[in-house]
Amino acid sequence: MEQAISYIIGNPHQLVSNFMAHYLNSQLQTILIMPSSFRAIESLTSFLGHRSISTLWEDCCSLDDYVHRMPYWHKWDSRFPSQSVLPLIINSIILATGVHVTWKRHRLIGIVPIFYCITYLVFNSIFRNSGGRYVLPVDWIVVVYFSIGLAHITICLINSFTRTNVFESQMVIQNQSCLLPKSKSLLRSPKFYTVLIIILLLSSTIPLVERSFPRLYTESRKQEMLKTLFQSDLLSDPQRQDLQSFIAQGGSVFAGRALYPQYFKANAGGIGDRSSLQSPKPYSRLIFYLTGQYNSALLMPIKEKPSTFPNASDVIVFMCPQEEVLAVAVYKAPKSPQAIWMNSSYPSDSLCLIPLPETEE
Repeated sequence: MEQAISYIIGNPHQLVSNFMAHYLNSQLQTILIMPSSFRAIESLTSFLGHRSISTLWEDCCSLDDYVHRMPYWHKWDSRFPSQSVLPLIINSIILATGVHVTWKRHRLIGIVPIFYCITYLVFNSIFRNSGGRYVLPVDWIVVVYFSIGLAHITICLINSFTRTNVFESQMVIQNQSCLLPKSKSLLRSPKFYTVLIIILLLSSTIPLVERSFPRLYTESRKQEMLKTLFQSDLLSDPQRQDLQSFIAQGGSVFAGRALYPQYFKANAGGIGDRSSLQSPKPYSRLIFYLTGQYNSALLMPIKEKPSTFPNASDVIVFMCPQEEVLAVAVYKAPKSPQAIWMNSSYPSDSLCLIPLPETEE
């Protein structure tokens, strides 16, 4: 806590910069879910040459082609393609129209979702989370206001061209509603504040509910898992001695659950920047997310693909500094070790500082 406070006091500009970067990243992604490219003219022009309906669909309306063509879902350099400038301006106008109409008709109640969206993104940005799955709980808000704006603009255009009111029945309903007694303002209602207090009290009990669940991966369970591992036939005598020496010298050992294990060959990987564990690297490796006594995505260089490593397996992880994994043991049950996999640099002179291989044949 002292280190965190001293870091906050000593680096205010960096913290504000990180916060703004995360917030703008999320806010932009909530808007970029709307279509930002239309290729109808280009696709029809190309169709005159190839005469292929399937190719026309791919060029014009395919979601796969759209995602691969637009840079927002890959390695975006924050620049907007020229083909997106006009659609983004139109989308912004429609979105602003939806917000304006909602405010004009419903005032504060109409913009409550906006406050929810901003609050959610702000708190995620404080904890340095943004984009991707973190905007899913609020991306529907943009769709709602966009739909309202699109409907309003459409009605105005129809009324302008036809010079008639396409919703005359709506006017009758509004006139009848005027005869009803006016309801009290929501902000003046005691029931409103009572409900707010109840919601606040219920939300404050969430940490208590979390603490009521017993810890699954305790120190005693870890020791039990280690004991059964060292008594099993999975380890050779040199491996058993090395791992015991590693623990005796202060090496870190964590019990937990391994989620989403993946194996990548050398120079293979998924989409991501160079710091991502899934990005291509010059060595084969096993990656997984460990949750339990220690929570982090981990990488272990390994020569061959593990023959068995089920998702959500109980594991023991022997970890060197800087999250370098020395070995990981997989369990069927706390007392039933199933397999153990060693770092491809093992054996080495140092069991704590294992260098990552630079190349692999």
